[in-house]
Amino acid sequence: MERLAPIPAFIAPGNHDPYVPESLYRQIEWPPNVTIFREPAFRPVPLSDELTLWGAGHNGPAMRDNLLKGFHVSGPGRHLLLFHGSDTHAVPEGKPTHAPFQPTDVGVTGAHFALLGHYHQARLSPLDDPTFAYPGTPEPLGFDEEGDHFVLLVRVSQDAISPQLLPFNRVNYRTFHSDVSSILTSDEIRAAIESSASSEEGAAAPLIARIILQGQLQPEVDLDLDALLNACAERFAFLDIVDSTYEAYDYDELAEESTTKGTFVRLIRRKMEALSGPDLESAETALVYGLDAFDKREVRPR
Repeated sequence: MERLAPIPAFIAPGNHDPYVPESLYRQIEWPPNVTIFREPAFRPVPLSDELTLWGAGHNGPAMRDNLLKGFHVSGPGRHLLLFHGSDTHAVPEGKPTHAPFQPTDVGVTGAHFALLGHYHQARLSPLDDPTFAYPGTPEPLGFDEEGDHFVLLVRVSQDAISPQLLPFNRVNYRTFHSDVSSILTSDEIRAAIESSASSEEGAAAPLIARIILQGQLQPEVDLDLDALLNACAERFAFLDIVDSTYEAYDYDELAEESTTKGTFVRLIRRKMEALSGPDLESAETALVYGLDAFDKREVRPR
């Protein structure tokens, strides 16, 4: 932040980093060009004779009050708001709200635009004539934040406020699912992993990848995760391989069981004896699907 000087920097603490006694905000000596909004009440900082920034911060991890309720800007020129808050029209299912507000609340305050933190995916709202924006995180923070990430440039003039999301992230997170049911060698698995990297060639940002191996692992396949990592890691900025496979079914052993599952295997195998070609393949697939269902596994098309 000090290297930004004389450019000013403004920080609005949120629910994950509230301004509390033990926070870094109170333990670090911040350079004079940094302003931290410490309280859940808006205070003004003039940026010019015609532009004022109003900021507020969270002083606890669970603020449920609407910071905009009852607030109104004052003074000439343009007014911007800076705070963390939940747009109640876009709250993820099962998530609590923090400093919740209605989209129309921004205009009621007399402010011309609001700069918001809290949601990590970038969004201008409403799209046709934005009155507030979530820039999101400049870099993705994990595999639940795949896709492009941005910074927000806001141009302010006497006539208009023009927000623009600019692509920024230097890395991408991606999760790939690879069904190994029809694979017969570890080299084929390696090739499938490397094809994930090939699908992202030409992307602007290096790839942090999670490869989830799924399906029925054939007995002849030696699944050595360490060897696969060593062989494929250089194709990615970071690689995580997750083994979600299961061993191939031993039909002979299952057919000996005096269970409903065993009866099912015997019935399908008897029908298979009279089949050939595509009909036999369909019956074999049905057998696998049925056993997956018996074992309460996800039944995925093969």
